[in-house]
Amino acid sequence: MDLVKQLRELVCPTFTNAICLTFDTIFSLLNKLGKILYNVKSIKFNITKKMSPIQPNIEFKVYEPDTQRNFQKVSIIGNIDRDTMEKARTQMEVILNNLPTGSVMLDMENLEFINSEGIGYLSDIFSRLYADNKHLMILKASPRIMDIFQLVGLNQIIPCCDTEEECLAKLSQAS
Repeated sequence: MDLVKQLRELVCPTFTNAICLTFDTIFSLLNKLGKILYNVKSIKFNITKKMSPIQPNIEFKVYEPDTQRNFQKVSIIGNIDRDTMEKARTQMEVILNNLPTGSVMLDMENLEFINSEGIGYLSDIFSRLYADNKHLMILKASPRIMDIFQLVGLNQIIPCCDTEEECLAKLSQAS
């Protein structure tokens, strides 16, 4: 508080009492805000310190390929973020390198979060498949994930569907 006192002594002799009162009020509020923020930071630190570390959460479920309708369904469960991106990329590469069909249907019903790196990777997968005359489709993305896809325009490039039948209809239109 010594700094505030020194600032007040410098400012107040040259200004009116109203400005000095405003100065005092502002610094009083800032001091209170600082205490509140310090307490919030301490609480947050204590909560974080007591909690066990969150483990990266991503899982891929690969279904039997539907060779009759020419697609491979893959469910993504969890989050695609900085902590899970490497695992997601590794698992998707295995799936893509062993793809027995012409198309991949990514079921995102249980995808909780995707960051920009994950969106970029989906775009890369789409480009790779498209170059090989194959297709990528997104199935059952949550409204929150769809909002992100719409915001970046990914839904304009990669077909997004609510049902397998809808995806297959879009696939037949694309072929």
